[in-house]
Amino acid sequence: MRRRPRHSSPALRRANALMKNEHYAEAGKAFEKIAQHAKRRRHSRTPIYYLRAGRAYMLAENPEEGMPFLTRGLTILAGKKQWQSLLNYGQRTIDELTALGYLKEAQEIADLLEKRLPTTNDEA
Repeated sequence: MRRRPRHSSPALRRANALMKNEHYAEAGKAFEKIAQHAKRRRHSRTPIYYLRAGRAYMLAENPEEGMPFLTRGLTILAGKKQWQSLLNYGQRTIDELTALGYLKEAQEIADLLEKRLPTTNDEA
C-alpha cells in the first residue's frame, strides 16, 4: 500500500519560501508561529519548527531572538529522550553557528548537549 504524500500547510510553504528568498527575519516569525501552533497541538515536529525559527533568526543576524528557539527545540528533543536527533541537530547547529561566526552561541549549544546527552554510564 502506497502512502499518500504529505502536503505542507500554506504557512509552512510560506516560511520555506521566505527562507529560500533569504527573508530570514520574516521566516523566523513565520516558523515561530508554526512552532507555537504545533506545540498547542502536541505535534511531533514541534522541536524542528523551533529549530527552524532559531536558524532563521540567526541567519537574520538576530541572536537574541534566535538562541531561545534553538535551545528550546533541542531541550524538547532531550525531554523526549530523542538522543540521536538531539546529537544530530545539536551538532549541525554548532557547525552552522561556528560558520556564521557565533562562537559564544555555538559554545552555549555545545554546553547544552554536554549537559543533556546521556553518558555511556547513564545508559548502562
